[in-house]
Amino acid sequence: MRLQSVRLSRVLLLCGAVNVFGIFAVLRLYLARPPDSAQSADRKYDSAGHGESARCPPLRQSAVSTASVGEWQTVGDREAFVYSAYYDDRPGIGDSRVRVLAMTTDNFAEKLFVCHLWYRDKKSSVVVDAASSYFGEGHEKKYDSTFYECLLPTADQLTAPRGVSIVTARCERATYVLDVHPVRAPVEPTHDFTLCVTPLNFRFDNHNQLTEMVEVNRMFGATKFVFYNYSSGHRVGEYLRAMKHEQLVDVIPWPLPVFVDTWPPNDMQPPEVHYFAQVAALNDCLYRYMSASRYIVFTDLDEFIVPQGVHSTWISMLSEAAPGGAYMFRNAFFWRDWPDDVTFANTEAVRRHELVTLLKTKRQEELNSFYERSKCIVAPPSVVAMGVHNVVAFASDASGHVEVEPSLGMVHHYRSVLTPSDVDVANTRDRRMHSFASGIIRKVARRHRHVDGYLKKLRLRSTKEM
Repeated sequence: MRLQSVRLSRVLLLCGAVNVFGIFAVLRLYLARPPDSAQSADRKYDSAGHGESARCPPLRQSAVSTASVGEWQTVGDREAFVYSAYYDDRPGIGDSRVRVLAMTTDNFAEKLFVCHLWYRDKKSSVVVDAASSYFGEGHEKKYDSTFYECLLPTADQLTAPRGVSIVTARCERATYVLDVHPVRAPVEPTHDFTLCVTPLNFRFDNHNQLTEMVEVNRMFGATKFVFYNYSSGHRVGEYLRAMKHEQLVDVIPWPLPVFVDTWPPNDMQPPEVHYFAQVAALNDCLYRYMSASRYIVFTDLDEFIVPQGVHSTWISMLSEAAPGGAYMFRNAFFWRDWPDDVTFANTEAVRRHELVTLLKTKRQEELNSFYERSKCIVAPPSVVAMGVHNVVAFASDASGHVEVEPSLGMVHHYRSVLTPSDVDVANTRDRRMHSFASGIIRKVARRHRHVDGYLKKLRLRSTKEM
């Protein structure tokens, strides 16, 4: 108040002979100015750790456009990008918050990030500071997958915002709004097992591999498949469209706004993010399907978590494992470079549809250790952040990883050798998948017929409309 009084005296002295109406005009302009301490962005927190929101001119919701679904939004000067946002009020995570999925450069981590939270019953945004959490799997690329966490103000802990914007200064005006999706622990889940797949890339167009992957995992218990599509070919696009029509598959656009891997590699344009932002896609899938899924399975196209022993389904297999927040399975490489198994080498349906689970039965004798190329089935409410091979962070009330013994379940990984010497490693014959052979052959053939029938109907409908 003393500082303001001194300044006010100076203003009145300068006014001198100005008439009374001029003085009132000057006073009005002066009093409308914010105090100096509010003119620069700051990080002031209250005792609960929530940023203050009263220092900035209000930003009206009508002045900000809603971001299109499946598009990355730029934060700063291409130093960060945000994709999706989720309201998280699970008991095991502390205060309610909005998690914003992002890619961020390392040198941007020290900057202040700010959340504009948008509520249906408020005309302007609520502004709070954001905290960033890295997944630690950036592989020294320019961008790393990140969560920005916006802790909700004390008065709004029980209310989910409708939208959020991330900016780099407290009073910066947002130019977009991400829709905020609430996540809940599944009370009556729609799916027992949702399978989240690493992003499709390199214009993936192997429809036989896609079909085998879907049908084998359906046998084990998957009822929903989620594909993040950076790039895929025409034939795979047709199969995805047909399976999406059955509500078996969801295809999420994944148009990364940074340089990615190419084949052959381009030294003049190295990738800026590791393997098509795989970790970001897995975490978006975790939160997007958390409320609808009892369990979520994380694998690549060439991997299968295979029940062993007397178990033929995941639900049966997990019933014998100890309770946990995530079930981790050791990896076994079945090199595609090794010869086909003679049992099905001359079976016409197997060869026509290139069923690698039946043709490739030699595997490395020594399995990879836990946490090394492992894959997981998780109970979604237990998980805060997911990595490629293990859970990065659990909720405080979760029981953590369960390391599943190979006698109960393991990952069958069908791929080409990583180095030429891999073909010479000690190996063993593992025909576990042959116990599912009749079902695999039948279901794969039926899937191909269904897709062909669906495409014929589309072509017929298109011809009639011409």
